[in-house]
Amino acid sequence: RIRSAANTNSTILGYLKQGEKITVLGKANGWAKISYKGKEGYVSLRFVQISTGSNASNGNNGQVEEIGIVNTSLLNVRQGPSTSTAIVARLKSGESVVILGKENGWAKVRVNGVEAYVSLQFLKLKQSSSYEVITEAGKVQKSNGMEAEKELQTRPEDGYIVSDGKVVNMKQGFVRANKLINIYDIATGKKLTYVRGGADLKFLKVAGDRVHVKIDGTTGYVNIDDVTLYPNMVHESTSYYSLKNGKLYHYVYDNSTSAYAAYQIGNAPTHLQEGQRYEAFDKTQIGGKDSYQYFEYVPIRVTSTYTAKDIDDFLRKNSADSPLIGTGKYFVNAAQKYNLNAGYLLSHAVLESGWGKSRIARDKKNLFGFRAVDSDPYNGATSFQTWEEGINFCASYIDQNYLNPNGWTYNGGNLGDKSQGMNVMYASDENWGQQIASLMNKLDAMNGGKDLNKYRLGMLKAGSVLFKEIDGAQVNAAPRDITVAIKTMIQTSSETYYELVSDNTAYNSVYVKASSVKLISSY
Repeated sequence: RIRSAANTNSTILGYLKQGEKITVLGKANGWAKISYKGKEGYVSLRFVQISTGSNASNGNNGQVEEIGIVNTSLLNVRQGPSTSTAIVARLKSGESVVILGKENGWAKVRVNGVEAYVSLQFLKLKQSSSYEVITEAGKVQKSNGMEAEKELQTRPEDGYIVSDGKVVNMKQGFVRANKLINIYDIATGKKLTYVRGGADLKFLKVAGDRVHVKIDGTTGYVNIDDVTLYPNMVHESTSYYSLKNGKLYHYVYDNSTSAYAAYQIGNAPTHLQEGQRYEAFDKTQIGGKDSYQYFEYVPIRVTSTYTAKDIDDFLRKNSADSPLIGTGKYFVNAAQKYNLNAGYLLSHAVLESGWGKSRIARDKKNLFGFRAVDSDPYNGATSFQTWEEGINFCASYIDQNYLNPNGWTYNGGNLGDKSQGMNVMYASDENWGQQIASLMNKLDAMNGGKDLNKYRLGMLKAGSVLFKEIDGAQVNAAPRDITVAIKTMIQTSSETYYELVSDNTAYNSVYVKASSVKLISSY
C-alpha cells in the first residue's frame, strides 16, 4: 500500500506489486518516502528491499564507497602521504573526494584526474553505495558523486541526483528548511536573516555542503544538512499566490499537515491573471513584475488617519468578543507618542495575540509576544499591569530598535520581508510582515481606503546618502536597499531631489538625490 503519510491511519493512494521498482526520497521511523508515477507517498520499509543498483551499472563492483568532505577552510592536496611532499592542489571547505585508500593518517584521493593525498584529520567521512541520476529521460546509476554531477550537467533535460535515499542536487526546484535556520552571505559568511522550519526557498545551486538559495530578493546560502531539496520533477506542494475577484490571496502550504491556509493580501497587481498560480519565493516580484503590497513596504513612520473609534469598530466587527475593544485610544496615543502608524501598531498586536485572546495576552497584557522565546514562550513573556502599559512599552521598543536608523536591528523602517524591514530580524516567519500588512489593508478598506497609496514608494539604493537639507549635512546612509515614501520632488539648478518621510524622528523629512531612488509600483 502507498499511503499519504507515514502511518497506517493515513489514506491509501495506491498499491505496488511484488518486484515493482520505486524511487526512495527519504527514510524515517520505519517508513520510506517514495516517488511513484510523478507523485509522492509512503510505504512501510518492512515490505521494501532497498537497492543501489547492479554491480554492472554502478561501476564499483558492489563495494560501498567512502566519501571525504573537507571540514577546514583550505586543505592542501599533497603528492605523497607526508607534509614534506609537494602541494599539488587545494580543496575548499565542503568539497568532497572519493577515498581510494588510507595509510598512516592519510587518505589517497583523486583530484583533477591525478592520484594524491590529503590528511584524514581534515575530512568528514561518509559512505555511499551509489548515486542515481534521475532525469525526464530515465535513470542512470553512477559510482560516485563527481560522476553523477557530470552526468546531470551534461543532460539537456531537467533532473536530479539521489544518494542514500536523499536528493543531493538538482537542476530546478525549491528548498525547504528542516528547522529554524540562518541564511548566510555567500562571500562573507555573515548572517543575513533567518527562517522558520518549513519555509520554502528558491533553489539556485549546490556548492559542496552549501545550498545557494533566494528569498524575497536576498541571495545567500544554507547548510545542506539543514534543508530538503525538492526537484520540480517530484511535484512537491509549496505555497503560491492566486487572484480572485481582483484580490490577491496567499495560499501558504504547511508541510506538517499537508494542507494550505489562505489569506487575502489586498488588491492584486494589474499584470496578474485569474486562474493562474504564481510562485511565492519573492513577494515583490509576483508574476515577474513589481508587486509591492503598500502597507507592507510603506515606512511605519507614515501616520495613519484612523481614530480610536475606527480602531474599536474594526475590533468589534472582526472579533466581537475581543478584550481589546475599547483600547483604540491606547493605540492612537502610543502611535502619536512614538511616531508610528496606528494601523500598523494595532495590526501587529492583533496578529501576535489572536485579537487579544491568547493566553499570554490575557494573563500578561502582552500583545506583542515580547520576550516570548520559542523554548518557553509563556514563562519568558514579559508581564504588564495594563493594556496601555504593554502597548506603550512595546511601541517604544520597536521605535528605538527596529525603526531607528541608529538601532541595532534597523534594516529599513517598514514591515518588509526577508530582504528589508522589520521582518529581516523580528520574526522567522517569512510571511510575518505580509500578514500584518493584510490586516492593515483590511482596516483601511473598512475606513474607505483613505490611507492606501497615500505616498508614492521608491527603492532607495544601499549606501545612498540622506541629507538633513538639500546639499546639507548628512543624516545617515541606507544600510541596504529599502523602500521609502516620497513626499515631493524638488528640482535645483544642478540636481533633482526627493523629499522623503524620515525614519529618524529628529527630522520631519530627509532629502536624497533622485538618481538614488527607483520608483516602484505598489498596490
